[in-house]
Amino acid sequence: MKYFSKLSALFIASIFSLNVNAEAFPVEVWNTPFGSGNLPVSTKYDLLDRANKPHKICVSLPEAGGNWRYVTYGLVQQAKKTGVKLRIYSAGGYKNIDIQKSHIKKCSLNSDIIIVGSASYNLLTYYYRDISLYTPLVSVGNDTLQGGFFAKSVTSNELMGTELGRYLKYYYENKPKIKAIFLPGPKSNNWIEVYVIGLLNSLKKSNIEIIDTLYADLTVDAQRKALQNLSYKNAGKFDLIIANSIAGMEAVEYVYRNKLQEKVKIVTTATSRDVLKAIKDKKILASSFDYPMRQGQIALDQAIRILEGAKLLRFVSPHNSIINTENAHSDSLSEIEDAARTKTEFRVN
Repeated sequence: MKYFSKLSALFIASIFSLNVNAEAFPVEVWNTPFGSGNLPVSTKYDLLDRANKPHKICVSLPEAGGNWRYVTYGLVQQAKKTGVKLRIYSAGGYKNIDIQKSHIKKCSLNSDIIIVGSASYNLLTYYYRDISLYTPLVSVGNDTLQGGFFAKSVTSNELMGTELGRYLKYYYENKPKIKAIFLPGPKSNNWIEVYVIGLLNSLKKSNIEIIDTLYADLTVDAQRKALQNLSYKNAGKFDLIIANSIAGMEAVEYVYRNKLQEKVKIVTTATSRDVLKAIKDKKILASSFDYPMRQGQIALDQAIRILEGAKLLRFVSPHNSIINTENAHSDSLSEIEDAARTKTEFRVN
């Protein structure tokens, strides 16, 4: 418990003057944990240029692929810049909760602070609380029940869903009734369910009707089968496919194979390198983007600030964007290409 009293003293006392990066980026900041009913405040986030010492920071992620590749890239780049020591573990998949627990335990034995991308929204809550009594925790990527996390750099999934819904509502404004099929991903995933809530709420009183939805695991085979089932069942009845990034790329093949380019549009709930290319090629209309590299950078930055008693924004989400053909070539999206071209690193210094 000495850890908590030490932190309290550090944050109440005068804060250190810090050398921060002059290049700031937009974020949303909450004054209490996400999901507490409070509204965020928009501001700019400044990253530290250097740490005061080579702190030992350990990271536990559910997997290394997908969006986590970009989170990992952000963590590694920020660790190299600030001079801290970094070790990253991947559990190899969301079902491997016991493996993630063993990684977190290993981290707690030989690190100053732990950054966790949780494999579950609520199943590890008490485990996190126990670990946090001895080693401070920062959450990255996936939001969780509070569970002892002193700071969070995560996606606001509800806001992401809301923004995609608003984009669609504006795009199809004053047009005939639009019917859509929807492939969100796995149903048991809390983060996806929250995204769906934001999307559906923002589509109320619009001319867009989701006529069918099918949940499936986030594997290529599962998403391909889900798309085949939905498209066959609703053949000729839909004008829009709303899909996760995996199903979105399958949808591109489906649309072009069946020569439906003039009738059916595609939007995705997340952005990958392939999705970005498809947007540039005008094969996908738009996608949600939550800047996962920035999530990694911020989490690493928060960890250093906690250890050094520095000024800290505790609950942060990079400002989400909707990517379309108008902004797909923006320099701010270069992280997608950079991370995709770079071999994933799991250790720094």
